[in-house]
Amino acid sequence: MELLKSWPLLLLAVLLLLLRVWHVLIPLRLKVPLSSYSRSSVHYTASTRKNPIREVRVMAVLGSGGHTTELLKLMKRLDRDVYTYISFVLAETDKTSQKRTQLDYDVREATDSFDIIPRSREVGQSWSSSVWTTLLALYSCLRLVYNRRPQLVLCNGPGAFKWVTSKWPKTTE
Repeated sequence: MELLKSWPLLLLAVLLLLLRVWHVLIPLRLKVPLSSYSRSSVHYTASTRKNPIREVRVMAVLGSGGHTTELLKLMKRLDRDVYTYISFVLAETDKTSQKRTQLDYDVREATDSFDIIPRSREVGQSWSSSVWTTLLALYSCLRLVYNRRPQLVLCNGPGAFKWVTSKWPKTTE
């Protein structure tokens, strides 16, 4: 009998659950009209637009091993006249990503930088001590995003950084 009296609450719970499933499972590209995929003026080159191109600040989060290689392959397709300022972010214990980036990518010393952040958790580190190192890494990431104010974040592998930057309040112009 109680169940019949609380049917509005059950209906609301089911609707909220369906809304959440829709939001999580259905890709965003299926929810927006195709006309919204038209190219932004930021990505046009000077030869195709009368207005001069805008410079975009990029933050590339380098992972380890294959993640760095995949990210560098993606970045080679970026137009360096548009994506001028690149901040490469890597963990302080990552010894190979910076060397690989300098060898495989056109790093411009005048506009590009390598930013070192503490690793959130080392392999084999105890869970109790990883709380403090994770908080330190989170603080470093927030400070770095606030100071660099990237307009584009490229991330392949270290997914926690993507969450941090997507939840950060809008910091760009």
